[in-house]
Amino acid sequence: MKKQKTKIPFYKKYRILTITLVMFLIVLPLIVIPTIYVAHFANSKDILFSDKSLKAVPLNKQDKFEIDVYLDERKEVLDNDDNFKATNYIFYLDFKSLYTSKIKDINIEVQLSAKNDKYDSESISKSIKNESEKNKFEIPFAYNPKKKILPLVRVKEPTLYLKITFEFEDSSLLKPEPIIIKITPKQYN
Repeated sequence: MKKQKTKIPFYKKYRILTITLVMFLIVLPLIVIPTIYVAHFANSKDILFSDKSLKAVPLNKQDKFEIDVYLDERKEVLDNDDNFKATNYIFYLDFKSLYTSKIKDINIEVQLSAKNDKYDSESISKSIKNESEKNKFEIPFAYNPKKKILPLVRVKEPTLYLKITFEFEDSSLLKPEPIIIKITPKQYN
């Protein structure tokens, strides 16, 4: 009778090579890919009005003004070769103060920001004379919403930020700090 040679499986014969392949093909991607996404979302902060230290208050959390924002129109602007150049957002803002004291010199700056890509538009400033009229803001935003930041991550609509500075008519009152309000796309659509 002949002795039967037992065939040793590849993974037993080359243990170190097998462990290395498993690490690079399975374990490493399972750790690295989620880490990239988590780091991206953790580091994506808006630079508000050219200042990294400013913090915004959500629209429904502030109690100083009654604000209604309507997105009237979104127009894509193309260059001469029909390539994407910018999107013009046209907003109407209804603004009313909830302060008991009379306010003068109201100034509103608006800015759009794509949070996941750290892209901000230029801020546009307007003085408000009459609180009862609708105020129109046209903001050119050169960000392409079809651009993918990471696979599976895309910014659909930018966030709108308002920076409100004002003074009271009564000169004995101190000048209040500017208020920065964050308006999400769901709140202005």
